[in-house]
Amino acid sequence: MFSRILTASLLLSISATVASATAVEWTLTKAPLELVGMPTDQGEEPDYVIRLTCKKGAVVQIGLGAYKDLGNGKAEPLSVTLISATQTVALSGKPAPSKNWNMTASSELRTEMPVSSMDKLSAVFATGEPITVSGAITDVWTVSAKRKKKAALKSLYRAFGEGCSKK
Repeated sequence: MFSRILTASLLLSISATVASATAVEWTLTKAPLELVGMPTDQGEEPDYVIRLTCKKGAVVQIGLGAYKDLGNGKAEPLSVTLISATQTVALSGKPAPSKNWNMTASSELRTEMPVSSMDKLSAVFATGEPITVSGAITDVWTVSAKRKKKAALKSLYRAFGEGCSKK
């Protein structure tokens, strides 16, 4: 009996977490080569949950948390952990104005790394499961594309990685 109650409690907890997840629309642009996750429920001028921008020399600039104004008014380094299924990646960086600063006045965690060092982030994006965010912000992000014409996050990330490794 206790195990049934515990199981039911865990299932309700998991369902509540997924139900309160931030719905994210994932898009890939080619110029600049960028993979962006935007919240779908934050009005006319939302800022991204995460942004991967390919720079010269196959370097990826990561901006994370602008939709929650992560790091605003702080000078110390920030850290966020992304977990999906059994995959985990920890990202650390400094607060910086988001790429959309002129429109949103939001801040983000910003860091850079070579595309060849992104194995852990790639593994998180490849699971196809929601992404749990902890650390400087907490949230759960959905991973499927909003429109049928858009590919799932795994496919978009693969295309981003392949394109950026050629730069």
